[in-house]
Amino acid sequence: MGKLKVFISYSFLDTNTKIALKSSLEQAGIEVYTNTGETHTDELHHAISNTLNKSDLVVPIITSNWVASHECRDELVRANERRKPILPLRHHTVTNDGPPPLPWYLREIDRVDYSDRELERALQELIGRLQKMLPDIWQSECYRNLRLIGDDIQKSGKHAPAWQSALCRRVLSLAQSQMHSVLVSNQCGFKVAKEQAYLLVSEPIFGEARSIIAICIASISTFWTNPHFRNSAGEYLARQKNSADSIQRLFVFDSAIELAGFRSTLQKHYDAYGAKAPEKNGVFLCSTRAYGELLKRWSIVSNDSTLHQDFGLLSFGDAEARMHATLDDSDFRYQSYKDDDVTATSYQLVDEFFNILRQLEPGEFHEESRVARWHPDWWRDDALLTEAVARLFEDRHQPATHTVLIRPEADSVEVLDYLRQLVVRFDQKRHDLRIKSITLKRRSDVEPIDGRYAAPVLTGQNFEYYLSMTFEDELALRHYYQHEFHSLEREKLYMLLNAATRPLFEKAATLQRQDRTAVFSQIEKIIQDGGHVQRIDVRDDDSLVYVLNK
Repeated sequence: MGKLKVFISYSFLDTNTKIALKSSLEQAGIEVYTNTGETHTDELHHAISNTLNKSDLVVPIITSNWVASHECRDELVRANERRKPILPLRHHTVTNDGPPPLPWYLREIDRVDYSDRELERALQELIGRLQKMLPDIWQSECYRNLRLIGDDIQKSGKHAPAWQSALCRRVLSLAQSQMHSVLVSNQCGFKVAKEQAYLLVSEPIFGEARSIIAICIASISTFWTNPHFRNSAGEYLARQKNSADSIQRLFVFDSAIELAGFRSTLQKHYDAYGAKAPEKNGVFLCSTRAYGELLKRWSIVSNDSTLHQDFGLLSFGDAEARMHATLDDSDFRYQSYKDDDVTATSYQLVDEFFNILRQLEPGEFHEESRVARWHPDWWRDDALLTEAVARLFEDRHQPATHTVLIRPEADSVEVLDYLRQLVVRFDQKRHDLRIKSITLKRRSDVEPIDGRYAAPVLTGQNFEYYLSMTFEDELALRHYYQHEFHSLEREKLYMLLNAATRPLFEKAATLQRQDRTAVFSQIEKIIQDGGHVQRIDVRDDDSLVYVLNK
């Protein structure tokens, strides 16, 4: 919690006592706040209010001067209303009945009495009691945070945008429900799924938008197809349909199989808004590669981050700023902007592009960008969907798999440990090496017997380990072969598999580039003749029709 924060309420006629109290509290490691002016103005009242909000508890110096001060008594009224713990340092001459009489909340609480001669003793007693109150300060901290929230709401003004007020109400409602469960129940659940958290906080924003342009990356917008969030996603879509004058969504897919999984979702969006007022609304789709080209066209950086990040452009009426919202695997963020902001240039390009897309007929392709407008026949007819998917992914990557069969000279724990660490290092550099996946397996020693002939089946068992890596395409595999990291790791592996390669590698390091080739060929021959490594590179040439049906 950090330092205990104490607000001292006092009359300026008792400044000397205040100075002694403040000094003792600070020496005890307690942070001290006091009011800041002798003349109480509106500005000072506001400052005192903020200071009370920040403090954990209040120590009033109750003297006849304090009792006679309307301002001092007002400070304590506000502190009491805000449920601040109060521990008075009370002069022995002050009585409950006054005049004027003390408020009831100062009569019934614990206090430390003092006289002018025994002030030092009273201050030490006060500090001791404050420190004993620490276990209950968590309540004061909660109250303080609630008051600070109230201050922020008050500062925001009465005319907050509808989306802002809706989001604030949602956040406070969730917090209130969670705190109630935590404090009064022996069981409580927290919504922690990415989809759940996103829908809870984004629904008030998107539900107030007048126009929506949204990019939905299939691997990010998983709430559309996850059955656990069907109801929440349905409410999210229904609220947008009821409030927005225009909704346009571009769904982006990595593969034909991924698109097939969204088939019913695309049709639901078409039914909800895509079939109505096509000059304003639309459901569109494209491949990841085509989307990467669009990001460049819009002057939005195209990299691993932007290719795996949903974004939306929202407007809430002519008089209000627009909003750019993003969603990835960890964050939902939004930022307001105006049309004359420098950052709005790219968003204007997005707007203009969707103006072009709205001119497409259902089932028509925008040839330059390879974006298609969803057609309901694609939902009903497998053949038509397959034809459309083939056009969307005619530029698709054909994955390449690099398989290495490895046989050490002798079974070695050292080799196994190295291969396991190698997988970790490759995984850490998978983006740089352009590896999609990596697998290490060990041979299973099974003696196969043919049941019909009751005879052993001869199997080649001249390898011990199986290392397999999948690449996006052959170009990525070629990049891997030429990468220095691959060369360095291959050198380490060769020396572990056959010690005779070590002096040759050491020799190659001393030669000119043109002379190294012969030495390296000699190393490769040792590895191949010894049966230590066998490489197999294969490509996935499945047709899109086969992939989609699969």
